[in-house]
Amino acid sequence: MIDLSTSAPLMIVSFSVDAAKQADFDRFYHHQFLPKLLSISPEIKNIARYQADGVTAANTVAGQYLTVYELANSDALKQTEQIFERTGFAEELAQFKEWKKSALTNFSRTNYQPIYEHERRSFNGHFGRCPMLFFSSEMKVQDADAFRQWYQLSYLPRLMADVPTISGCRRYSAWTNSSSEASGDKATSDKTVSKDKAVQYITVMESVDEITLSHSIERMAVPHRSVENEGMQKWLDSAVSFTATNTFRPIFCLPE
Repeated sequence: MIDLSTSAPLMIVSFSVDAAKQADFDRFYHHQFLPKLLSISPEIKNIARYQADGVTAANTVAGQYLTVYELANSDALKQTEQIFERTGFAEELAQFKEWKKSALTNFSRTNYQPIYEHERRSFNGHFGRCPMLFFSSEMKVQDADAFRQWYQLSYLPRLMADVPTISGCRRYSAWTNSSSEASGDKATSDKTVSKDKAVQYITVMESVDEITLSHSIERMAVPHRSVENEGMQKWLDSAVSFTATNTFRPIFCLPE
């Protein structure tokens, strides 16, 4: 585990796109909406977009696409609502809302703060055009600390040792209740997750290419890892209220 001061907080937008309208939407989203948003938002360091590439569990991440915004610092988490309300972005925002009505489903927007990063890092940085395994979970609040101790101090280090083809591993916790019905719509006000609710987490594991990621996933289930995997199943049965897993491949990034 390394110093988290270099790990950026995230804003992640998830949605699915009507296949019949995808080409036109992608042209607008990639070359008008996202570049303009980045140009007016010093709070955003870079933007990467991913498409779901394969099912790895019974429950999968709801959105077919993820847009990952790496934020400049922790203070930027407080500005994510204002980003979409700035002068000069009204035209793009209005067009996006029209696209949402006609072509987008399963929309959510959530902010995350980094809580763990393994020393092994992807050669081209976080979300640097590498495919990833994306694991989302909701943990019962009363079990979160005990699980974190086991997961981050035992399970993940052993996993990384057993699977050297994973080039980066990070974990984040939800920082705000910022799921929204449309990007730029007024979301629930930014605040720390309430103690009386389940806490949402994501774990991101990257590999250099899709074949290597597939081999990495296979390696996680080798026989000598049975103790760790049985331990994980016990936690899933007793303390985790929801899980969703999928693999994603990169399809767009900014800066170019």
